[in-house]
Amino acid sequence: MHKLMIKIGGDMDKDIDEVFKNPAIAYKRPDHTIYLNSIKQVFNILTPKRLELLMHLIETQKKRKSITQLAKELKRKQEAISRDISFLEGFNIIDKKREKKNIFVFTPYDSIEIKLTAEQ
Repeated sequence: MHKLMIKIGGDMDKDIDEVFKNPAIAYKRPDHTIYLNSIKQVFNILTPKRLELLMHLIETQKKRKSITQLAKELKRKQEAISRDISFLEGFNIIDKKREKKNIFVFTPYDSIEIKLTAEQ
């Protein structure tokens, strides 16, 4: 199971120090963590349409999806899907794989966890 964690208010340096002090806990950590400062940043990254796209990719993870297929299945314009994919790809939330003339889109994550912390 691959998990993405989005931490709001978390301290990346503190998390890294914990792993260096106790490397065994690294196996219990999520595969990828995005550190943000505010909930507003979460909503800027994970808009309702991007969340819908991401949830669709997680739910249909075993099937390869092209941008055209995703646009049809989500009833959105192909350009909008492509823009959202490129944006999420910049955060390593979504990935693309080219096979001949087709580009297939996937997310390596089975789940996404959003964690609010008081750490500063």
